[in-house]
Amino acid sequence: MTKGVSANLMQVGSKRRRTQRQIEEDKQEEVRKEAAAAGAVVELANLRSQIRALEQQVSNSKTAANLLSQMINAGHVQQDSETSVILQTQDGQQQRFGADPPPRD
Repeated sequence: MTKGVSANLMQVGSKRRRTQRQIEEDKQEEVRKEAAAAGAVVELANLRSQIRALEQQVSNSKTAANLLSQMINAGHVQQDSETSVILQTQDGQQQRFGADPPPRD
């Protein structure tokens, strides 16, 4: 067995000889990869937080829709359109409530 450089390179698992510049570039690449991974973890945490907030909004919306449906079925409220209702007050007056989008310019 020879002890030359080519013999060492032929061995399984032997690392190639790198210049100082290549070693520094590899280190910088590793730092970039770690920074990208850390950024991805932060983004994932933010997205999970947004999902939880949206799930809470969905739950609140379902509850509000259920309550409004009960009020309509009981005759306390009339549905005027997809986005507005009319409340029947005890003195016979009507009040309109709506979630109509603002008029477009």
